[in-house]
Amino acid sequence: MKNRSKLFAAKLFHVILLSFSLALTSCGKDIAGQLVKDVRFSSSTEDGRPYGTLTMVLGTGSVLLPGVELPINNPYVPGMVLGTFSLHGSLTGGTEVGIRFDFDQIPEVEQAEGRLLPNGRPIPVALPQEAKPVAIQVQEKSRVYLARVGGMTLVGTALVLKEFDLLAHFVGQTDVFFPFVNETGLRGVVGLFSSNQPNQSGIAVFVEVGATHPAPPIPPVTRSVAAGLSKFMKRIQDAGKTLTLQ
Repeated sequence: MKNRSKLFAAKLFHVILLSFSLALTSCGKDIAGQLVKDVRFSSSTEDGRPYGTLTMVLGTGSVLLPGVELPINNPYVPGMVLGTFSLHGSLTGGTEVGIRFDFDQIPEVEQAEGRLLPNGRPIPVALPQEAKPVAIQVQEKSRVYLARVGGMTLVGTALVLKEFDLLAHFVGQTDVFFPFVNETGLRGVVGLFSSNQPNQSGIAVFVEVGATHPAPPIPPVTRSVAAGLSKFMKRIQDAGKTLTLQ
């Protein structure tokens, strides 16, 4: 399973990096639309417990990839599983990301502070003051983010990639995110984050379900960051190494 996870990450993020490069060098035209093809959220009840499921298709072209499914474990109660995190090739093209979780267990892990990305910078969403987002590790460093306040639910993931340790050399310690809204009103952001420290750089997606508060402003991408990202992508391509999901 671990080798399949590495192979999946290699193909998936090679395509995502290419999408970023093309989008950034095309005057920023619909960048999020190129990366996030479909976003859906549903709720259900199983054995009397309420579950939420977020699925989104990332624009990875026609490449169909092996699946990866990881538990979202409660870090404070051994053996208790909050849900699952999955990556699968989509039959319609691209890669489907799934996050399924138990609503009732979110308050049980509130001490798992979730207001920061793995690089220590704030997550790129403006939550109500009373919201208490949590971050649960999947793999070693990657995280799933969850929050629920009133009628709003936040679901997201930050995928840390070992090879992205070099990213800060090209773009500095920064975050680059792009907003999106689907046809049903689900809104979110997709982008990347970098750090000068190891195991703190990668790609992230956040979705707000039922949000009524104003979305935060997204700073424009500078030409230097766009150029640095293109150089980084070329470096990864030339190296020909398998990317590692941390």
